[in-house]
Amino acid sequence: MWDCSGNEQGAHPRRPSWENPVTAYRCLASLQVQHGYFADGLARAMRLQADAESEQRLQRFGLLLRHEAQRIALYLPRQAEAGLWSELQAQPDLALDFGLYCSDTAWAYYTDLRALGASPRFKHSPSSPGLLQADGDSPIEPSFAPGRLAELQIALNPYAQASFSDWAAQDAPAYQLTLPVRRTIWKYLMLGQDSRVDVRLVDVGQAVDFTEPVVTELESGHPALLIRSQAPLALQERPSHRFQLRKRVGNSERVLIARLPMATPAALQRELIDGELCDVSEIFVNR
Repeated sequence: MWDCSGNEQGAHPRRPSWENPVTAYRCLASLQVQHGYFADGLARAMRLQADAESEQRLQRFGLLLRHEAQRIALYLPRQAEAGLWSELQAQPDLALDFGLYCSDTAWAYYTDLRALGASPRFKHSPSSPGLLQADGDSPIEPSFAPGRLAELQIALNPYAQASFSDWAAQDAPAYQLTLPVRRTIWKYLMLGQDSRVDVRLVDVGQAVDFTEPVVTELESGHPALLIRSQAPLALQERPSHRFQLRKRVGNSERVLIARLPMATPAALQRELIDGELCDVSEIFVNR
C-alpha cells in the first residue's frame, strides 16, 4: 500500500520525515454514477479519464482522481488551494472535462444508447445543485471510442463562492449522474407447445400486459407460441416481476409455469413490430 507521499507503507522513506511530510488533501468534488439496471442503483465498472487540457491542470495542481467503492472523487492538495483559487479568479467558470468510460463489455446492452447519444455531454446546472444534466446549449457528436459513454464537465467553483476562505471551507459538491436504462419488448417463445393457444401470460403484480399468444415458426422449422409484452420493459439485474403461464380450463385457470424467466441483456434483438423497429429481448421457455 502507498500513502499520499508516494512511499510504500512499511518501507524506508526517501527523505527524513521532517523533510517529506504526508500531504493533506481535501475532496474537491465527487461523482456517483447511477443506473437503473442494477439492483442497488449504482453503475458498475465506471471510470473517468481527463481530456488533454484538464489532465495538464490535474498534474499542475497535483489533483488526485480516486475511483472509490461507490463514487469517483477528486482530491486537491491543501498546499495547492491558493494557486487554484488564483486561477479561479481569472476564470470564474473554470471546469475540468472528462470522458466517462465503462469496462463492462455488456454496458451497451442494458444502457439506452439512443437516449444517451442524443445528449452525450453533461455539466453542472446552478438551478439543480448536485446534478449533472444534459448540456443542451453545447451539443456535441457522441464519441464512439471503445467503452466511452459520455462527456462530463466538473465545475471547480460551482457555488460561486466569492472568497478564498468560503471556497476552501465549503463542502465538496457531490454530483450525481443517472444513465438511461434500456427498455425492450419482452418476447416469450414457448417451445414444446402444440398449436393450441388456450394459454396466456400473466403478471402476478398486474402491472404488465401481454399480447394474446400466436403460433409462429422458428428458423429451425419448429413451432412455438409467441407472446410479447404490450409495452417496453426496463432491463434489470434482478427483475422484480413475476410472470406466470396459465392455461384456461373452463371458467378458471391452471398455472402451467409458476415463474417464467426474465429478460437478460445478452438476448437483445432488433425487430419490426407494427412497422416500427424495436428493441426486443427474446426469452425461450421449454416445457
